[in-house]
Amino acid sequence: MISKLWPPLVSVIIILCTISMGGSLAQPTPEERAAIEQKMQVLRENIAQQQRNIALMTQELQNHPDNPDPKRLSSFFATAAGYRDPAFYQQPDYIKALIDKLEHDKILMAANAATLAQNGTNIAVAHYKIEIERSQKFIRMLRAELKKCQAQLSEQKPNEPWKQALGKWKEKAGAEIEIFQDEDGIQARFTKLGGLLLKAKCEEGDWLFANGKPTSPNGNQIKSIRGYSYPMKADCPNLEPHFKGVVTVTVDSADEITVNTQAYEYWTPKCEWSDQFVAKTDHYTRIEQTQVVK
Repeated sequence: MISKLWPPLVSVIIILCTISMGGSLAQPTPEERAAIEQKMQVLRENIAQQQRNIALMTQELQNHPDNPDPKRLSSFFATAAGYRDPAFYQQPDYIKALIDKLEHDKILMAANAATLAQNGTNIAVAHYKIEIERSQKFIRMLRAELKKCQAQLSEQKPNEPWKQALGKWKEKAGAEIEIFQDEDGIQARFTKLGGLLLKAKCEEGDWLFANGKPTSPNGNQIKSIRGYSYPMKADCPNLEPHFKGVVTVTVDSADEITVNTQAYEYWTPKCEWSDQFVAKTDHYTRIEQTQVVK
């Protein structure tokens, strides 16, 4: 016969988030976001240009290892000798500031001096190698700026409604869960058992679901296809949990969530899981407020 599975254990939803005592950051205006994205595009274009320059200069050294043509040195906007290409003055101020910083980089200057000394008998080769070194350093600087822009956009991204599900929750039968996020996604586990869970083969710390992800058009839900179901101890004490159910968490308000689960059934006395399940809905209220930012 088929014996209905008791409510699955609630596991902690682990949600990757940043804790901030100052609250969430304000959402950027469309103009601010557009400006950041435009800067990122310029940075990418400069990275691509420097990569092309390195490729051209490297090819020239390979083709003419003893006498590379000085006229084929790719434009860097500003050379190690201090010359500034007209294109330099057409660049945004933040690009010109990076180049100014590059020209005063003492570590790079020392590396360039060493390259010049090592190739003192062939100034043309030395200049090529120095400009390649400078382009490589400039690319690293551009990428660092790009990363800052990406972080800025990420920080300024408005909070998604599903993040209000982070924290500790309690349902009327006494079961308590915690929801959080880690590198494996959103997780949920029981921190306290209550109701029929007290008779199920589960313990505090066992999972309600694992590997959840934000879902729904308005972003107020979390969905997992690794929902856990647990048999009753008296029925099948050796039956392992079923962990392929669907669980959906819906944020109803800052202090209320609804958890819909697929509670799978199992055969007794064979103690085998079936492909049958019953839909179960539980309502939880917040135990304590978890302050999060995007």
